[in-house]
Amino acid sequence: MRCALTACTVTLAAMLGACFSPSYPTCAFSCGQSGLCPAGYSCDPGRQLCCRIGSPLPGIDANADRSSQSEGLPPPLDLQPLLEGQIRELAAQWDTDGDWATGQAVHATASVGVLWLTPSPGSVSASPKTVSQSGSGVDWCKGPSFPCNTDLSGLAQGNSIFSETTSKGQLTRTLNVTPDFGQQALPSKALVDEVKVEVTRKPSGSTPGIVEFTDAGVFLAVKGTNGADRSISGAWPVGYQTVSYDGNPQWWGVTLDAATVNGGGLGVAFKALNNYSGAPDDAWVQSIKTTISYTDLSGQWVSPVVTLGEGTRRWDTVETVQLDAPAGCSADAISYDVLKSSGETILGGVTPAPVINIAGITEGAIRVRATLSSTSKSCLPGIDRIRVYRVR
Repeated sequence: MRCALTACTVTLAAMLGACFSPSYPTCAFSCGQSGLCPAGYSCDPGRQLCCRIGSPLPGIDANADRSSQSEGLPPPLDLQPLLEGQIRELAAQWDTDGDWATGQAVHATASVGVLWLTPSPGSVSASPKTVSQSGSGVDWCKGPSFPCNTDLSGLAQGNSIFSETTSKGQLTRTLNVTPDFGQQALPSKALVDEVKVEVTRKPSGSTPGIVEFTDAGVFLAVKGTNGADRSISGAWPVGYQTVSYDGNPQWWGVTLDAATVNGGGLGVAFKALNNYSGAPDDAWVQSIKTTISYTDLSGQWVSPVVTLGEGTRRWDTVETVQLDAPAGCSADAISYDVLKSSGETILGGVTPAPVINIAGITEGAIRVRATLSSTSKSCLPGIDRIRVYRVR
């Protein structure tokens, strides 16, 4: 299935005299008007392609090792018929490990002639952007401060806050924190794997072994709605200690995606309970940090530059073969764009299709970009072949 990336640069007359590299595909050219084909080729009327005389039947690649996945290209769209005497030829093809390696791969890997999307892990962390409190209970205060100053914004700068309780069984009000991920936006196709909330807190008492404060509620809030309570049982130890609450979104009882995180829709809710029957005691919180671990399920491959070449009249088409989507996966996981050699998009947002008409492009050199994405780690798309054609 591997084909050379070179093309003859001789005159049209010489080409009609059969100056064709034997490394070209079996059916590499469109038939001209009246079924015209170069010497050694005959026009297959079903696909309007010139095929080598004596070659296998059209649509069957004698060298293919994945015939169940790639059964040959469909007929090219006749959006701009060739003039008499013009020949459509292969300008470039990428379909093997070596060919893919000459492109620019991001989050992708080539294996056995197929370009597969490779999931890329990442993580982002954030301190509070906004801090507020809600519900009944004892106020959280800017500390140390008397009387209670409920401006809690200092927690975002690492300043401690406290809640002074007076009797056993008293609850603090609920702290509501919105993390500030800033420029650390998740990729648009990121799958959230885990959320970790780290709370640094302590009781004001200094006697170990006396039950004072315990967690009364630790939640992830998505668009204002709390998920499951992930409190840890047991008394807070003496002195500041950082405790981690971590698990996947299901563990937290929420549904979470990249758009929600990037749009500021993720929050943390926290409250504490006084379990000490002695003197009044304070609950102190020094920091609340949120970390999201994710898998990026998107990636791009950009081809080397392809030129029109000497004697070439215009571009013709880009033809692609992508692998069949696994059962239960989207079939629209790959899109293709045509770029200037500088990287600027000429045709943007091309819908995945076997044949893309690029006859109107006047650039002398282009690139092809394939964008791969998925919604699941089990639905990773792959590209079997991309071909660029031109007309002499």
